[in-house]
Amino acid sequence: MIFSSQHWPPRLRDGERVVWQGRPARAFSISQQDVIELLVGMPGLAFLVGFGFLWLNDPENAGIGLLGHLGFGLYLLAAAFYLMGGRLLLRAWLRSRSEYLLTDQRAFIATRLFGSPFVREYRVTQDVVMQSDGDLDTIWLGPSIFLLDFRKVVGRQWPQAGFENLENGAAVLDLIRKARRSAA
Repeated sequence: MIFSSQHWPPRLRDGERVVWQGRPARAFSISQQDVIELLVGMPGLAFLVGFGFLWLNDPENAGIGLLGHLGFGLYLLAAAFYLMGGRLLLRAWLRSRSEYLLTDQRAFIATRLFGSPFVREYRVTQDVVMQSDGDLDTIWLGPSIFLLDFRKVVGRQWPQAGFENLENGAAVLDLIRKARRSAA
């Protein structure tokens, strides 16, 4: 166990038992979805660079001074870094500070960024799916959720939550299925 605090492990309900506890592998992995996101991000990067170049060279913006130009330039640089692969590094960094706990009723993902861990709780549904990318597996704990944004006409697919980069995903999936059968 990497976390030793009052928040981890979480309090269990009466009759609830721990089925599995583990951590993601410390490997940098790129899935097919990551490649698609990188390809889709390239036009956004081109737009940001082009817009930034035009905006910073516009004589009407000369009044904002050096700090204004540096602030906007750093914002564009950070956005470009994120679009071109920074999200992969960010997710790998978050996974390296995470731990997973599975009970016969719930799943927990704890991530320690600064100080005590941030613990998220998920209900394990029948829609548990395993995705395999080479040697590492990811177990998605449920379907993605479609959230409506009432300020806009469109909604948004909220990403799935799961146990990522597991070396023994098939064994963990079997434990989840056994726990679901015993809870039913």
